[in-house]
Amino acid sequence: MDWFQAAQYLFPINKIATVTDLSTGVQFKVKRVMGEIHSDTEPLTVADAAQIKAVWGGSYSWKTRAVIVTVDNRRIAASMTSMPHGEDFMKDNDFVGHFDIHFKNSLRHADGKLDLLHQAEVSRAAGIK
Repeated sequence: MDWFQAAQYLFPINKIATVTDLSTGVQFKVKRVMGEIHSDTEPLTVADAAQIKAVWGGSYSWKTRAVIVTVDNRRIAASMTSMPHGEDFMKDNDFVGHFDIHFKNSLRHADGKLDLLHQAEVSRAAGIK
């Protein structure tokens, strides 16, 4: 599902979603806190932050992972990193900053271009590759 045509509207700022890691099946809740060209997102609770850290092997990482984002019973193929960075909107989730969730055709903040690693994971989550 294209970020600019649909995903950003199904997962608007302040919306809560469930993320499922494709490889492990582990689920956690997240909230989109900002982001125009991809979703800048935070774990909803301390327990969700702990689940995220566990999925990435016990520490936060820039490594991309294929995920499914479920919003209002809609399943959207996506890619996620877990590294906290930038602004911190939620003060009670034991996660200082936010992390990125990319969708088909979403872009990087750094240069406004596609992130090919994220796009490969989005395709994997969609069952394309």
